[in-house]
Amino acid sequence: MKCQRTACGREIQEDALYCPYCGKKQQRTAAPKPRKRANGKGCIYRSGKTWTIQVRVVRAGTVVYARKKCGFPTRAAAEEYLDTYTRTGVAPRSMRLIDCWTALQQTKKWQALSKDKRSHYGTAWRRLERIQMQVVGQIPFKVLQELTDAAPGDYYAHRDIKTLLGKLYEVAVTSEAPWTRCTRCGRHTVPGTILPGMR
Repeated sequence: MKCQRTACGREIQEDALYCPYCGKKQQRTAAPKPRKRANGKGCIYRSGKTWTIQVRVVRAGTVVYARKKCGFPTRAAAEEYLDTYTRTGVAPRSMRLIDCWTALQQTKKWQALSKDKRSHYGTAWRRLERIQMQVVGQIPFKVLQELTDAAPGDYYAHRDIKTLLGKLYEVAVTSEAPWTRCTRCGRHTVPGTILPGMR
């Protein structure tokens, strides 16, 4: 091995504690820690004074899904948020919108919503009755936009539908599938569709 001092850089014995030429103490490098989470389960690391989570799914050496969120005050808060990205266990190509709705209601993020907000999303869900049993990847954007525009109510009712659809598609995206990227915004989406409100 070489001396760790860049000005010296001479070859020394592997087990040397000090360089015999310059006297620089040689630091031992610890073996890398084994991965604690499996592929797609995410990682947590400190970034400055806050904690960051990163979720990546790698298939055949290619990253097929990646998401990063930072700003958590504690590691425990980051771990709790990371739990919302657990897999639903449903094969995504056959995943229906109703499967996404069921999975969404079981997340900690959903439980943290106020009763009033959950009620608003429940109303938005009932307005999507026409597409509830359809496979997520087969619902064209045009249909989603028509349902949103035709829904009774004001701006807030339409906003709730768009927000709910975004949450449902997020559940679908985090399940195990090779999703594609939207050509307009670069976010991951189901093949052939664009998330509502994406510009």
